[in-house]
Amino acid sequence: MAAVWTWTTTLLKITDRSALQAALVELGPWAIVVLGLSAGVYQPLGPDVFVISSSLIGIPSGQAAVLAALATAGGASFGYALGAGLLGPVLGSLLRRRAAAVAKVRTWLARRGLWVVALAGFSPVPLTQVSWAAGGLRMPFSRFVAGLFLGLVPRFFLEAVFAGVLRRWLG
Repeated sequence: MAAVWTWTTTLLKITDRSALQAALVELGPWAIVVLGLSAGVYQPLGPDVFVISSSLIGIPSGQAAVLAALATAGGASFGYALGAGLLGPVLGSLLRRRAAAVAKVRTWLARRGLWVVALAGFSPVPLTQVSWAAGGLRMPFSRFVAGLFLGLVPRFFLEAVFAGVLRRWLG
């Protein structure tokens, strides 16, 4: 935490544009990782802005896309674990009378949940709720991870391509 505070105060003191750009190049990948890790746990905002602006500040956009996909998948997996550990027992006790309906939803998630997670990973739907729900309803973890990568990889690589086009356009 002290390192983040030091970086923040350093950024606030910089007035030279080249020094600011150098600091952002150093800190940019860390911002992508922090936002990606937190997106699947509690935050509705992902690292998209950093992926798109990465090439403008000197970070290779492909590297930013890979970092964002891996960090967001890691954060979503942690959200899945929280959902399984915290939400699962609560849902089990609350929905005990609806055991047949819960079993039906779990079966549906086992069959089609991969596409639900892929759509959530690709779209602006907050991944937090999907991650927690998938864990709480015991969606198979391997299908959850496969769905994450099916959604996140195209999303971040399209943003990386857009970042490259934007850099060429801005000149």
